[in-house]
Amino acid sequence: MSEDIAQDFYGSLGRVTPTSTGFVLRVYPFLFQNDPSLECVYLVEARDPTVSVNQISSMLGAEVEVSVSSTSILISEVLTEHETAISAKNVAASFVTYDLQDFVDRVAGLENAWQQEHSELFKAKRKYSNIFALLEELSRRAKIKSNANDEQRVLQASALRILGRLQAELESESD
Repeated sequence: MSEDIAQDFYGSLGRVTPTSTGFVLRVYPFLFQNDPSLECVYLVEARDPTVSVNQISSMLGAEVEVSVSSTSILISEVLTEHETAISAKNVAASFVTYDLQDFVDRVAGLENAWQQEHSELFKAKRKYSNIFALLEELSRRAKIKSNANDEQRVLQASALRILGRLQAELESESD
């Protein structure tokens, strides 16, 4: 077992790996460190725990605070305020470097995030194109009404100015 560390750790529950006598938890810092030599992963090993790996697996990816003593682990999910207390014959914790699986999982997570962003960008572009086409059609139709009376021309000019401002806003590069 690893060296016992009497401190809490706040991060993201990354992996739960079963062992012949219990399990190993890997808790990651929120900011991924690109330096592979940094010992920033909180590793918690439990021997003969009172809960199964399946009970902890439901918390994977959650924002957690992990408190460790020599015979217990308390995992508190920050957003749901759910707490899981685990007793064990022996609990040890230490900080370790990322392993290969951590990097593989990180790349897979980034690829998934990129795909989601790409999908959202595609939807936003399609929506923008549809709105822009609608504005052009409304402007075209508003300009066609040439035989209107003076009151209608004033209203038409006002509507055209509003449509023009909307169109300019959609075309602008600003945030």
